[in-house]
Order: sequence, then C-alpha cells, then structure tokens
Amino acid sequence: MLSRPEVGEVVLSLYPQLLSCLLVRVGSSVGVRPPRDPPNTGAKRSGQTRPPRSLDVCSCSVSALKALLARGKAQAVLKAMEDEGGWEMIKDPEKHPEGVAVLARAMAQHSAPHLSGIVEQLSPTLTSVYEDQRITVTAFYAEVRTTGWWHVRVE
Repeated sequence: MLSRPEVGEVVLSLYPQLLSCLLVRVGSSVGVRPPRDPPNTGAKRSGQTRPPRSLDVCSCSVSALKALLARGKAQAVLKAMEDEGGWEMIKDPEKHPEGVAVLARAMAQHSAPHLSGIVEQLSPTLTSVYEDQRITVTAFYAEVRTTGWWHVRVE
C-alpha cells in the first residue's frame, strides 16, 4: 500500500504516526517466529492454513518501515541504515537497540522536520506494558538526545 502513488499525500501527512507505529511494530516483532505445528493428533481441521515456516515477522515489519521511509523521501536515512548495517542490527534480538540507535541518528541528521512529531507519537509507548516496545522507544530517544536535536528542541 505504501508504494502506491495515489497514497503519497496521505502518507506524508501521517508520516510521524506511521513511522512511530512501524518502529514499535518492528520492536515488537524482533525474534518472533510463526507457531509450531501441534503434534499430530490424527484430526485435521479443514480450511485452516499455517503460515510458512520460513515467515520472518520482523523482516516483514522492517520492509514496511523501509517502504515508508522511501515514500517519505528519506533516502539519506535509508542509505545510512544500509551503510551502517542498521537493518540487520534492528532485526537481531541482541543488537536491536543499536539498530534503533542507527535509525534515530540518521533521522536526526536527515529527517529533522519529522522528528518532533515522531518523538511526540512515541511518548505514550514509554509506559507500555510490553518491555520490547519500551526498549525500542528508549533506544530511539536516547540516541536522538545524544545528537543534540533534543536539547535544541526542548529548551
């Protein structure tokens, strides 16, 4: 949907909300795998299909985030993520916060006009009951703060 030309203006008008939502979704999907098939009980339910065993939930979320950045004309952010290995880090449960930091740093450098809206949209997630969401947003905030962007905007 994000790649469709006719949604361009709407996507840009909702960019902070969409990016925030996708970033939290990426954080929520790190390490998630499709459910395993239950042991064979001899009975099959008709019409039910299982997701393919190769489905990578996090990669799907990251692809959507990349599509949004491309639609938002954030090629410099995409390039920084690629050059610094941010996409691989953001999908790795052990390196996820570092990948989020690469994204935040690139956004502070190249997408500053959107950053205040993104920070505002992410704020409620800091009190989420889901630890993975809090970790993602905290990593984003921490890196934005180290760039100096936060200091300029808050004071």
